[in-house]
Amino acid sequence: MLKIQQYPSFLALPFMFVLMILGLSSCKNGFNKLYEQSSDEDDQERQESIACRPSPVLDSTDKTEEVLTMIAKLSCEDKGVISGQSLGYGNEIVNDAVSDSIINSYKNLIEPLADQRYTLGIVSIDYEYNGIYTSDELIDANDKLKEHWDVNGLVLVSWSPHSPWLNPFFLPGIVRGSDVDLEYSNDVDLTEILDIGTDPYDLWIQKLDHIIEALKNLQAQGVVVLFRPFPEMNTNNFWWGTDATADSDEVFIDIWQDMVEAFRDEGLDNILWVFAPTASATGSSSKDITWGYPGKDYVDIIAPVLRKDSLSLTTSEYNSLRDDFDGLPLGFSELGPAFEDEDTENNDATSGEFDNRKYADQLLDSNQAIAFWISGHDRQIDADTKSFHSIENNENKRELFDFNSDIFTAERIVDNELLSAP
Repeated sequence: MLKIQQYPSFLALPFMFVLMILGLSSCKNGFNKLYEQSSDEDDQERQESIACRPSPVLDSTDKTEEVLTMIAKLSCEDKGVISGQSLGYGNEIVNDAVSDSIINSYKNLIEPLADQRYTLGIVSIDYEYNGIYTSDELIDANDKLKEHWDVNGLVLVSWSPHSPWLNPFFLPGIVRGSDVDLEYSNDVDLTEILDIGTDPYDLWIQKLDHIIEALKNLQAQGVVVLFRPFPEMNTNNFWWGTDATADSDEVFIDIWQDMVEAFRDEGLDNILWVFAPTASATGSSSKDITWGYPGKDYVDIIAPVLRKDSLSLTTSEYNSLRDDFDGLPLGFSELGPAFEDEDTENNDATSGEFDNRKYADQLLDSNQAIAFWISGHDRQIDADTKSFHSIENNENKRELFDFNSDIFTAERIVDNELLSAP
């Protein structure tokens, strides 16, 4: 065994410095960058705070467990990060029309890079958000999600349901509604969703059954789904958020847990539950990222939303993600430049000048406990204004993958044997 003290004093300090650098560079979760002042013991404790082999919340298929284990290992062992892309809402994913307007379809945002063998690792859609879609429309979307699953891609489905108070109808294909119906209104009373016999309860059960039916279609096709209901619950962006809860998250947690039990009763064994607060949330009504967390018995993955041109979490936020969520694996269910109507350093997204290489810089070098990210989709602001958030429609998309082999695509998931074949 080497004993540093045996060397002359003029050699001891440089030798110790080299050992320190080597030790820091071997840290698995990026704390050599974020926590340069931490002791080795602190680094080891943080590395061990994320479980490498968690068990899914629901009774699960072997494939569901395999997907969760892969994500957990990427989060705890720092072996790279999976790329992803949001493809909008409902059946927008299958829209192959040619248009000057924004179309967030698989053809437009996934296939161009896929043709160069860079099929993004995860695709996501929201089953509602801008409208209530019919069962047939959701099944059309599911068929495209299945195509992605068949090339060893992963699937995330969000659910941003319309307010039972603003859109009190469940008439898919007849009363579509709009994203305005996501907003909070003074008549919102979350307790009514769990109160049998109230109109909001009856409507909620219909909506829940509708979503379960669509997810069962994916179950029948063998597709594992990362399911993200009620995103950004720690803000007042939506009716289920902080404006509706009188500074307590108790009722929100009750609703989440009740939904998990409903899925359990339906035998859904292909679901991984994703909890998605907003990181770096601003505004007087916003809460910290732990607000609304229902506990490890009801969540599989923590994957916040971060819209910020730098893509950077604060040190305290990153610490909280690692330390305050029972060791659950981490991702970003939405990550990218700020919206054009949000505070931003330079609004790169509006012009499509965001540098995609920032994803590698931030996730491989600074936030290495993150297992995956999903870039936001593009937005049509008005007839003349577009806002580009996708990987496809921003700068250096090829370079992101050409020079970063640890940015995983569907092809690299196969090449690195991260998952067995579907």
